[in-house]
Amino acid sequence: MATVVTGFHPLWRTVPAPDLTWIDRSCAHGTFRTWAALTAHLQNALLTTADASIDRALLRRLFQRVAPPL
Repeated sequence: MATVVTGFHPLWRTVPAPDLTWIDRSCAHGTFRTWAALTAHLQNALLTTADASIDRALLRRLFQRVAPPL
């Protein structure tokens, strides 16, 4: 999945492969639609929050938006 998402959007090229695997296992589960939604939310967070960086804390918050727990 890492190859697909890094080709989909350059934002993901800055994320280490182990973290991409963690994102897929924790939230996206191989679903491209979830990756696309996560990309949009992540871009928005990075653009609107001055000190935002791509880390697991931010990603966990975004997971709730794209794939809330059942």
